[in-house]
Amino acid sequence: MLTACADGILRVNPLLIFRGDPDLSAYDEEKKQYGPRVRVIFNSKAYSNEDVTLQWINIDLVPAVVSGGTRDDPRLVALDVFAGQKTASVLRAIRSYNMVAAFIPEGYTGLILLE
Repeated sequence: MLTACADGILRVNPLLIFRGDPDLSAYDEEKKQYGPRVRVIFNSKAYSNEDVTLQWINIDLVPAVVSGGTRDDPRLVALDVFAGQKTASVLRAIRSYNMVAAFIPEGYTGLILLE
């Protein structure tokens, strides 16, 4: 998962998701292949889902963007349209931080990322 902020400052660390059992110690070696700002996780499907999205909000997004202001400052979060990011739990979590979710139509994500 890559996050771009409107002002161009890279606040939110990248998240890499690989297929595998997160409890296997062998995956610690994979994590060491990346810089300290890159968070690496493993799950059975190697893609984001509701749980990964909720973790991303709480572990990566909120600490990075709220640190520059207060929890009450409004923010816009643009997300891909896929089931794991549109759940009631994810939307509640986003709203709880005074953020508004906007969904990017399928096929358009690459058009709005960094140049």
